[in-house]
Amino acid sequence: MRCKLVILITAAAAVAAHAGPTLVAVELARPADAYELLKRGVPVVEARAEFALVLGPPDTPGALDGYRYANLGEPSAPVYLAWPRPGEPLAEVDGVAVLAVFGDTYVVGGEPAAVERLAWAGAELKRVSLEPLKAPRRAALPPVSYDPWIAQLISRVRPDRYYGYVEDLAAFKTRYSHAEEIDAATDYIEEHFRRHGFEAAQMPYVYEPMDNDYLVDCAFRAGGELGWMVSYWGYVWQSDDAGETWRAVKSEGRLEDGAFVTDRKGFVVGGKGFLARTDDGGATWRQLPLQDPDDKLRDVAFHGTQLGVAVGEDGAVYRTVDGGAIWRKVSTPTHKIIFGVYAQTADRWWAVGEDGLVMRSYDGGASWEKKYVIQTEGFTMREIAFPDAAHAVMVGYEGTILYSRDAGETWRRVSGYFPDWPFFTFVGFADATRGWAGGSNGKVYRTDDGGASWTRQPTPFGRYYTYHAVSVIDRDEAWIVGGPSAIVHTTDGGVHWEEVKVENADPITWYNVEGTLRGVSHPERVVVLCGHYDSISEDPWNLAPGAEDNASGTAALLEAATVLAGFEFDCTVKLVAFSGEEEGLLGSKAYVRDEHRAGRDIRAALNMDMISYLDEPVHDVEVRYNNFSSELLSLYQDVARLYVPGYEIYPVTEGRGGSDHESFWDYGYPALLSIEYGGKEFYPWYHTTQDLPEHLTPAFGADVTRVNLAAAASIAGARGGPGGATGVIAYPNPARPSAGHAGVDFANLPPGGTLAIYDLAGTLVWSTDVGASTSATWPLTGSDGGPAASGIYLFVVEGSTRATGKVALIR
Repeated sequence: MRCKLVILITAAAAVAAHAGPTLVAVELARPADAYELLKRGVPVVEARAEFALVLGPPDTPGALDGYRYANLGEPSAPVYLAWPRPGEPLAEVDGVAVLAVFGDTYVVGGEPAAVERLAWAGAELKRVSLEPLKAPRRAALPPVSYDPWIAQLISRVRPDRYYGYVEDLAAFKTRYSHAEEIDAATDYIEEHFRRHGFEAAQMPYVYEPMDNDYLVDCAFRAGGELGWMVSYWGYVWQSDDAGETWRAVKSEGRLEDGAFVTDRKGFVVGGKGFLARTDDGGATWRQLPLQDPDDKLRDVAFHGTQLGVAVGEDGAVYRTVDGGAIWRKVSTPTHKIIFGVYAQTADRWWAVGEDGLVMRSYDGGASWEKKYVIQTEGFTMREIAFPDAAHAVMVGYEGTILYSRDAGETWRRVSGYFPDWPFFTFVGFADATRGWAGGSNGKVYRTDDGGASWTRQPTPFGRYYTYHAVSVIDRDEAWIVGGPSAIVHTTDGGVHWEEVKVENADPITWYNVEGTLRGVSHPERVVVLCGHYDSISEDPWNLAPGAEDNASGTAALLEAATVLAGFEFDCTVKLVAFSGEEEGLLGSKAYVRDEHRAGRDIRAALNMDMISYLDEPVHDVEVRYNNFSSELLSLYQDVARLYVPGYEIYPVTEGRGGSDHESFWDYGYPALLSIEYGGKEFYPWYHTTQDLPEHLTPAFGADVTRVNLAAAASIAGARGGPGGATGVIAYPNPARPSAGHAGVDFANLPPGGTLAIYDLAGTLVWSTDVGASTSATWPLTGSDGGPAASGIYLFVVEGSTRATGKVALIR
C-alpha cells in the first residue's frame, strides 16, 4: 500500500510565506510522474519514489493539475529530508519544524545546528538543494540476457588481486584532498589505467578554499592591522593590512579554534591530537605533542603570554605555563565535550560544554570543579565571556543566552528576546557594556548593557549560514566569520555589517583521474564506473588510510581496468576516480558539470563507495537510486541474478545518498550507488585512522565489482575479448553454494565433444556429452553423485578442439 501525503498544518504555518518562490510538496502516483512534471516545466528540486518537492508557484498554468499537492510556503530556514530509525518516530527537536510526511520520510525545516540534533538521535538526513534538477536523459537500456563474454569478463575478477589494490591505496600516508600526499595516489591510479590499455588522464579542477570552507575562528591584533582566520579544513588565513588582502597557509590539521598571544606567536587546535604553534605570525606551523594523541581539541585561550588552556572532547584539558612550549594534561570531573574556555582572571577560568556543562577553576586551570547552573540543564553551551569583573554572559543552543550580575554565581535566562530560537555559537565584548553574540541562521545580536538585553542586527548572510566567531577590535569595529565562507565586518558598531570577499591569489588545483576505453561502434555513448579515491579521518593531514572509505571502491576500478584489458565494447567505458568527495562531492560535481557542458551522452553511471565490509556472512549491498534511475536499477538486478547468484540487493530511494552518484543525478544522468548494507552494524571504523584493510572481506568487494562490471558491460555492449571465439568460459569460478551458486556454467564448448571434471588426484568426478550444444553445467556433484567437496578441480574439454582449466569449489 502506498503512503499518502500528510501535511502538518501547524508546522507549515511556522514557515513564513513571502513574495518569493515557495516550496510545494507533490504526491506522485508512480515514480515516472517526476518525468511528467519536468516535461511540464515544473522546477523539481527533489524527486523521490512517492513525492517530489518543487519550487512554486509554477510558471506554467495548470502544471500541477491532476496531482495532490500542498504549499509549504517559503522556508525561513533550510529544508531537509529526514529518516528516523526503522519503526521509530522522528525525534522532537526544538527549532525543527516538520512540514510534510510521506511514509517514513519527513520533510523538515530548521537551522542546520538544530537539524543536526536529529542525526544525534539516529536519523538519516539529506539537505534539499533549491536548484532545479536538469531534465533527465532517458536513453533506452538494452534487454539483459546471458552473455558468455560478460561471464568470461567477470570471471577474471580476483579477490586476492582486488585486496592487493586496497592495500596499495591504504599504504599511502593519507589521501586527504588537501594534503600533498594524495598526488602520489593520483599518479598511481593514472599509471594503472594506462598500463592496462586505457587512455588515462588527470582531470584538473580548481578548489577555491574560501568558496568551500567553514571559518571557525578569527583574531585581530595591533589595532586591527594584523588578522587571522581559522578554517575547518586546516587553513589559516593571514592579513597584515587590516583585512584588505588575505593569504592562506596550511596548518595540517582539522581546525576548531585559534588564539594569538603576540603579533608573532599563535596556536591552533583541532582534530585528533592536533595542537600547533607558529612563531612567525602564521607563515609556518609546527605540531606540538600531546600526552594523549587521541584527544580532540575544541578551543584554546590565554591569559597574558604565558598561561594558556586548551579544551576538547571527553573532558580533555591541557595547560601551559611557559608560553606554549610544554602542554600538560590536567584531570577534570567530566567526560563531556568542552566547547569553550575563558580566562576571567589569571586564577579564575571558566569552561562550558555539552549537556549543560559548566566548570570553573580557581588556580589558573590546574584543577577544575563543576558549577551547577539550572538554566543550562539539557542545553549545549558554546561560549562564556566576562565584560567586567561582575558581569558574565553564557551562550548556547536553542536560543540560550544567560546573564550574570555576580561574576557567574547566579544566572538568569534572557533568551525570550530571540525569535526562531537561534543556536548561539559565540559571544565577545569590546568593553564593559558593548558586545556581540550570534550563530545559526546568519543571526547577530548586540548588547549595550553588558549582556542584560540584546538587539538583532541584520547581516548580509541569512538562513543558510552559521557564524562561529567574533573578533572585537573596539566599540565600533568587529569581525565575524562563519560558514560556508561567511565573513562580515563593521566599523559603526554593527549598524551596518558588510560582506568581505576574499580573493584567492593562488587557487589550488585538484585532480580526478579518468581512464577511457573507447567504444567501437558508438564511441559517443558513455558508461561510467566510478568511485572516490580521497579519504578522511580525525587526523587527515597525517594519516587517513581510508581502506573501506574508499579504497574499496577505487580498488574496484583498478581491478576493472585489469580485467577489461583486451575486451571491446560498442560504447565507450570510462573509469573515473574522484577527489574532493569528502569535502562535498567537489570532484564529481566538477567532472559531471564539464561532461554536461560538453554534451556527453552518459547512458549510466555506476558508483561504488564502501563496498568491502561485511557485518554478517551474506554478500548484501544497498543500491541507492532515484526516479530517473529506476530502469538502471532493474538492469543491475537482472545482471546480478544472471552472473552473481546469491548477491543480495536492498534497493533504496530514501537516505541521504551522500556520494558521487548524486552529482550525476543533478544533471539528469541515471546513476546508482553500491554501498555496504548497514544490517546489524555500520562500518565501525568510518572516518578514522583505523579504517584499515584488515577489517575488509575481499570476496565481498570482488562480488560488488563483478556486478557493477557486468552491468556496465551489458549497457556498453560486449563485442569480444581475450580467448577468441573458441575460448572456454567457466563461471562462477570460484563457485560458492553458500552464495547461491548451484553449479558451474561452461560456455563456448565444441559441439559433439565431452566435458569432464577431475579432482587433483586424477579421479573422474563428473562428465557429460556436449552434443549439439555449446554449453553445459556441472551441478557440483562428486563421483558418488553426492555434493562434491571443497577444493580445486580440473576440467578437460575434448572435441574439435581440446581445452583444459581449473575451477574452485568453496563450501
